[in-house]
Amino acid sequence: WFDPKRDTPGMQVRTEATLGCGPTGGTVHSGGADLPTSDDCSGWPLRWRKTVDEYQPAVAVVMVGAWDVVDHRVDGEILAVGTERWVAYMTRQLDTATAVLSARGGRVVLMTSPCFAQPDSGLDAFPSDQMERGFAT
Repeated sequence: WFDPKRDTPGMQVRTEATLGCGPTGGTVHSGGADLPTSDDCSGWPLRWRKTVDEYQPAVAVVMVGAWDVVDHRVDGEILAVGTERWVAYMTRQLDTATAVLSARGGRVVLMTSPCFAQPDSGLDAFPSDQMERGFAT
């Protein structure tokens, strides 16, 4: 496992990741139903801005995760991954993330979504592993 104190001498590693949240925002919509989203999910821009102000990172890394490659309900509208409306919305969200994270002059690295399904994990039915969804991000 990665150990920031051992594996990154002279560097400070910090995360603002919140399980089940991503820069997509809105409510996850999968299998025809809205899935509960933590109230913490909507506050990521402010939380990230405070971290950038405090730590002034030279590099910030954003990994689009499982929660970002499923359909979302945003302002009452279902945005299906890969549609023009989803692409426009996700572009605005990632532009916001990039602006917040680079506000003190640091560079931003945007990573694509990894494959999440593992054999016998029960996750293979989750739409985040459909290849076209990963390519959309």
